[in-house]
Order: sequence, then C-alpha cells, then structure tokens
Amino acid sequence: MKRNFFAKMLCGILFTAFIVSSSQTLHAQEVTMYQYRYVASDKIAEFVKRETTYWSKVAKNAVDKGALTFWGLFEKVGGTDEMNSPNFLFINTYKDINADLGDIWNPTKAFPGISVAKMETNSLSSTTATVFL
Repeated sequence: MKRNFFAKMLCGILFTAFIVSSSQTLHAQEVTMYQYRYVASDKIAEFVKRETTYWSKVAKNAVDKGALTFWGLFEKVGGTDEMNSPNFLFINTYKDINADLGDIWNPTKAFPGISVAKMETNSLSSTTATVFL
C-alpha cells in the first residue's frame, strides 16, 4: 500500500513538473515566418532599395533588442512561370510567438524624418503566401 501511494505521488510530481515546464516553454516560443511575395519586374529595383535601405535597419534594431533573431530577404532568379509565382521570400524569426509586431516593425523609430509612404513595400508587391513554423 505504501508502494502504491509513493508511485502515485511520484507520478503526480512528474506530471506537475511536465506541465510547469511546458507552460514556461509556450511563453517564449520562437516562431519563424516565411512570406512569399511577387514583385513585378519594373518595381524590383525600388522594392530592393526600400527593403535594404530601410527595413533591413528596422530588422537590425529588432535583432539588437532581442525581439527578432533572424531577418532575410531572398530573391528567386530564373525558373518557370515567373510571371505568376513569387520571386521574393522573407524569413523572419521572432524570439517570442507573442511578439508585438507593431512595435518591431515601426520604422519611425529608426527613420523619424521619413514618411512611411516612402519606405513601405506592400504597394510594390503582393503577398502570395505566408507560413508560420
């Protein structure tokens, strides 16, 4: 009978430890976003300029603060069905799945004298898919 009691107690302690460790993991879980975009050939130069001039610096600030652990912009060159398939891929890894994206991607902190309209790239592209892992 003592043995059964201790076995149940040990199982209870292990279960509680598992739940506590799991809940702590959920609060600070990283998430990576893959965003595929299509940019028309006549807009590529301006798109790349804005992304590398402004948004790479905004991302670097987020990395320096620890909110973002990775930012990358990749361009597809060549391939098939180029007019209908994405030609750019963003990869962003956020330190916390509950990150405040409005704060992370606020460009006015890094570039206070420049209007957002001169920096934004959504009007130059269309998002074809977004995947979170």
